[in-house]
Amino acid sequence: MRPKRLRTWIALLLLALLLIGFTSYVGAIWSQSDPIINVEANLSQPATRSPALVVDSALREAGFPGALYSSNEYDLVAEKVQDSRDPKEITIGVTSRQVDAIDMPDVVSLGTIGEQPLMILARGDAAPWTSPADLHGLRVQIGPPGSIANEVGTELLAQFGVTSSNSVFLQDKTSEASMSLVKGESDAMLALYSPEDTTLAPLVGRDDVHFVPTPATQAAAGHIGSVIAGSIPQGAVSVIDNVPSQDIPSISIPITVIANSSISRAAAFRIAAALDYQFSRGTVLSPPGKFPNFDQELLADPSAAEYYSGGVIPWEYRTFSAPVADLFIPIAVIGSIMLIVFSVYGVLVPSLMEMWTTVIRPQMKARGKRRDNEEST
Repeated sequence: MRPKRLRTWIALLLLALLLIGFTSYVGAIWSQSDPIINVEANLSQPATRSPALVVDSALREAGFPGALYSSNEYDLVAEKVQDSRDPKEITIGVTSRQVDAIDMPDVVSLGTIGEQPLMILARGDAAPWTSPADLHGLRVQIGPPGSIANEVGTELLAQFGVTSSNSVFLQDKTSEASMSLVKGESDAMLALYSPEDTTLAPLVGRDDVHFVPTPATQAAAGHIGSVIAGSIPQGAVSVIDNVPSQDIPSISIPITVIANSSISRAAAFRIAAALDYQFSRGTVLSPPGKFPNFDQELLADPSAAEYYSGGVIPWEYRTFSAPVADLFIPIAVIGSIMLIVFSVYGVLVPSLMEMWTTVIRPQMKARGKRRDNEEST
């Protein structure tokens, strides 16, 4: 076989293998099902339950399989999102805790949907309650160990000189703590405020229970580090009854939807669209225009940030399944390279038809004639 013909055959073989490999690659991706995406949040807290339900609903409507898990006050959602080896394989979480970007580099933000104020409620005359410092020496319900109210509350009280060494700290759940306050078995309690939580409304509406404001909230929040200065808005508990009767200065804990950085871009777009629709209009805890309010320390998910900036899900994510859409650009790049290769091949090497008529077909005829001659002799 002549060198030119040999090179032609080798080129044809390589192109055929390349085409078969590309077709197999695309076929394998096309046959994949949508990835399983599990969500976890503390569903006993309305402020974290609400965004978790929005996320879960968006994923199921988009066809992503998975489950919604309820953590308790002791669970660390961010750690589960970071650790892909966790038995539940949590991909998305809703958390009120600060996420350390250095310790959890694989966790990204899908948006902070609100800021949950820490309420301090106390029994007795309204006049004396001017600061958490007034709780010195009293019996204070600080929430169960490991809860946000407990962790942040003890740090806040310490800023005003109230500690377990000079006061009595009780660690009951919110429902038990509120009953304890009503019965006079405790003098004050800490609880996270949520506009969807109506269980504390009867307690807050009592004449002998009052809000304790937090003065110097900016300084107090700065010392704690994981919270921000905020307030409980006037009428937040009841607009009709005007409870509270004025804005109550308070520190607030950001509520953030987080995800593992490996999350499907298709899923991230769907979640961002659902969160934007639900929370961009504003809530009691987040005025209009504040969402998504990305945490400056925690990196924003690029797909979510893209949606929030433009408000549009790219067409490939609305057209194809998640596995195909997520790899659409690599597939397009590979396809473009192959098109270029075939174009170059068409310029530098004879066309396939020409090769068939001038090389392959004459060779086949010549071999047939030689075979016929050999058989006849």
